[in-house]
Amino acid sequence: MRIKKRNFITLGLLLLTGLLTVQAGKVWDIKEYGAKGDSLFLNTEAIQRAIDACHDGGGGVVLVSHGVYISGTLFLKSKVYLKIEKGAKLVGSANPMASWPGM
Repeated sequence: MRIKKRNFITLGLLLLTGLLTVQAGKVWDIKEYGAKGDSLFLNTEAIQRAIDACHDGGGGVVLVSHGVYISGTLFLKSKVYLKIEKGAKLVGSANPMASWPGM
């Protein structure tokens, strides 16, 4: 029983550390990169630009705020956390590779 309790406490501390790291990091809002939450616009390139900027800036949170965002395939990177707020939807495109050149 003692081992399980210690593992639980260790896991809790790790999660708390990760949460504090994310909260201290910068936030990249996909709307600032041209995303439109209108359920019509293909947002793949705008969202990927936000992910890339977040990664290049040392990491943080990529924010998906209220709206319906259509997107193709996205490539997440290390130290990038995707936060989808309440009232926001990230919906897969019928053609997930449509916005990538040569695809």
